Amino acid sequence: MIDCPAEPTYDEIAARTVRADGWYPLWYPQMGGYVGKAVARVHEGCVDVWVWHDGDFPFMSETESPRRLHHCEGEQFIQFGSKLVELQNASDHGAC
Repeated sequence: MIDCPAEPTYDEIAARTVRADGWYPLWYPQMGGYVGKAVARVHEGCVDVWVWHDGDFPFMSETESPRRLHHCEGEQFIQFGSKLVELQNASDHGAC
């Protein structure tokens, strides 16, 4: 089991560098209205991500922050994001 790392600060995320504990602070993409603070680290060929989100986040209730996510195919996020942009550009309504 991966131990939960410390929640990243805004300054750590803005610095765009790996922390001393080996975790990379970043913003997790918008879900539930806004982004979440996160840290990521490669583990056994995949990427473990811990997300702190104090709003309506699909993977947790208000009492389940942070939440550990495990991603093995980063390319899927690129494909998903590209499709979202394509759909928004084709829509008469544009982005919300």
